[in-house]
Amino acid sequence: MAKVGEAVSDKDLTKGRGLLNDAARLTATSLNARILPDGSFGFDDENKAKLFNERLSFMNNLVEQDPSILKKANGGITLHSRAVAALPSSGDKPKEEAPKPAPKKPGGISALFGKGDETPKPAVGKPDTSGPTVEKAEMKTRVETVGWKYDPAKYEYRVVKGKLQRRAK
Repeated sequence: MAKVGEAVSDKDLTKGRGLLNDAARLTATSLNARILPDGSFGFDDENKAKLFNERLSFMNNLVEQDPSILKKANGGITLHSRAVAALPSSGDKPKEEAPKPAPKKPGGISALFGKGDETPKPAVGKPDTSGPTVEKAEMKTRVETVGWKYDPAKYEYRVVKGKLQRRAK
């Protein structure tokens, strides 16, 4: 901290030590280390322990070269991310490109404005006459089954996608 060229207070030293501890803890947890009760780290694999030590020495070298990192609020994260980028583990390397997902079908709004699917859409507000037609006698039976009063002078009735619809004229 004295290399920054400013007067170093106890608060600055405490903050710098805290950032170094945060960077070490981030590095250890990224390598799946266990934090032991005494504050040290336990690794299941010797290769991960070696990589952890290499990353710690890399972070110390970074701090010696640019001590202003310890003045930043996110200095611990910066140190960790630089160490990971410089010394990646075998698990950090991308294996292969993931397969690209199939293109999505257009949603309701895109379909409404005619984007995506190029099949012609029926005009809005007009009844769909492409489906099966229902005779008047059968329509009356359906309307009364639903519980509505059949009044063709007052209402228009139609069946769309299997559902009975009624609209005032």
